[in-house]
Amino acid sequence: MTAISDDDRELWLSRYIDDELDGPEKEAVTAKLRDDERWRADLESMQHTDTTARAVAIKYHEGDAFSKHVARKIGDERKAAGSEPDARHLKPSAKRRLLSHRTSRFPMVRTFLRLAAVVVVGVGAWAGWKAYRSIMRPAPIENIVIDGGRHGPAIVMTEEPQALQWADGTRILARKGTVIENIDDRTIRLGGEAMFRVASHSRPFTVIISEHQTAEALGTRFDVRTGGEGPRVRVAEGRVRVKLAQGASVRSVEAVGGTEVQADLTLHGFDSRQLNAAWKEGGEVVPPWPQSGGWGCRTGGSPVPGPSSLVAEREQFHAFPDAGDVPIGGAVIGMEQKAFVLARNGTNVRLLELQLWQGGGSWKVCNSRPGSAEATPVITPRGLVVTALMDGVAPASVPAGRDAGPTTVSAYDPATGSVVWANSQKQPVRGLCAALDDTVVLSTSGGIVVLDGKNGEALWSISETGDVRLSATALPSGEICVVNERGTVYVLKSGKIISMYTWARKATQPPIVAGNMSGQIWLTDATGYVGQMSLEKGNVTEKRFAAAVRGPITGGLLGQGSQLAHVSQPRVIQAPTEDPVLALAEDGRGETFAGYRRGVLHLRARSESLNQMKELDYASLAAAGGDLIPGGLAIAAGRLLVTMAKGVQVFE
Repeated sequence: MTAISDDDRELWLSRYIDDELDGPEKEAVTAKLRDDERWRADLESMQHTDTTARAVAIKYHEGDAFSKHVARKIGDERKAAGSEPDARHLKPSAKRRLLSHRTSRFPMVRTFLRLAAVVVVGVGAWAGWKAYRSIMRPAPIENIVIDGGRHGPAIVMTEEPQALQWADGTRILARKGTVIENIDDRTIRLGGEAMFRVASHSRPFTVIISEHQTAEALGTRFDVRTGGEGPRVRVAEGRVRVKLAQGASVRSVEAVGGTEVQADLTLHGFDSRQLNAAWKEGGEVVPPWPQSGGWGCRTGGSPVPGPSSLVAEREQFHAFPDAGDVPIGGAVIGMEQKAFVLARNGTNVRLLELQLWQGGGSWKVCNSRPGSAEATPVITPRGLVVTALMDGVAPASVPAGRDAGPTTVSAYDPATGSVVWANSQKQPVRGLCAALDDTVVLSTSGGIVVLDGKNGEALWSISETGDVRLSATALPSGEICVVNERGTVYVLKSGKIISMYTWARKATQPPIVAGNMSGQIWLTDATGYVGQMSLEKGNVTEKRFAAAVRGPITGGLLGQGSQLAHVSQPRVIQAPTEDPVLALAEDGRGETFAGYRRGVLHLRARSESLNQMKELDYASLAAAGGDLIPGGLAIAAGRLLVTMAKGVQVFE
């Protein structure tokens, strides 16, 4: 392989862009791009400048005529000046002199470069604004179709992110600066970070991560990161085999959905939705983590950062479109910064959509029909909003839906504005859960029913659980955890009861997945008990607090009356109100938001001991909004949504 020096990096990259390298030279530069972040960054910068200058000439002047005119004028001046030496095989110092000579001899070249530089500054500012706006509404990413059967030059990603479409249907979404070398139709070499949606095939799709490590997959979804702290593979769904060569021996592990593989092949659990959030620019759904009923794995945390502060920032109050709307649970957040609220209005139930934009928002009534409901809507991985409406109207003296008749479970598609499927159940539905495998779990008076989230067809049901009044919880490992009104905890999978445990208390919230994803869940009851249960061992460690509790969320933080405390520690934080905690949420920075009847507390940069706080923000809720709805906190990118009796307040 040709030896190349870092001192001549710009020269080598210039020749690489212009396709002036022979085979050994191209291999040497490709190796540098794969292994050295500085080379990738410089190449991306040079490619971006070249592409932008050409785009400016075409877009902001006379279309193709302008660029052709410039090229013709440059060619005319070159001919007038006489022939030039070929720069491809000059020494670096000679080529630098030649490049300088070219730009000094040709006034048209200098004029064009100056023009491009000026316009690029303006385009850069415009692009920055577009990028900022894309946080609110990411632009669709067009696939670059790759012929996976040919071994071509390495592909360097120049956008953030960029998509490649293999001939077999495999899709790769890669970060800027990532280098992908196409080995054959089912093998690539990766340097950087990328997510894979592997098409089903008889042969594994192989990702060469390093000299000693590979990942193999058949019809699955996962992401790979190289460099930095070492290789890492995260599997969202399916199975991936990761191999590590150590001398003459080869070790391997198989990772399933919800598993992270470290460089030494150790396995750790993680919430698969974190991968969705990390690649949301590519069309992945960032589901509504924080609110009860909004999603299956209730860790209480969201991977996206909420507002940096509740004070000195923009906030708005959006009253419901009709004064008669009464929310059923908190808002849930879907794609494209849309929030959905289910509301009672007289004898009807209405699904309301709040479209958010920077500094504002507007309501839309998605559908309305007679009936009642008590389950908060959920959003499936495909972005469908699922609701459960009980036919008929419950008597005013009975809690909504308790004595209602059959229930219609339906899925609304925000993209088309229509209901795409409906399923009729004979018994009331008290809770909904959208699982990571695109199924919808119904908690009913007759047990658990599981539907296919794509078409609404019933997949399986279990009646042995008895009356289930709380939403089920989908674990990262694929099991479903549910607790009935007697305190019995069931773990289900594929229509079978895997295990059953008894907690001799009446749970008031669905099982909450512990923050460490290690097969532990939290249970709470109305008298102030909090239990941590190990699903592997079945034992419960519990602690009683003096008041009823709300939570806990990730790390064991809970609301105890008007205070906040850790399950394992006696220290508490007294909020600036006597109202009890009604909702808890945590964002991607580990900062906590606690909702009270008339305000919200923001715990910034909290420590595990709760006694080292950098700042505390407290904001009162809009006077026109009424009281906060229990469980009414939801986190969107850069926003906190607070569902109140008469509307939704948004902190940005």
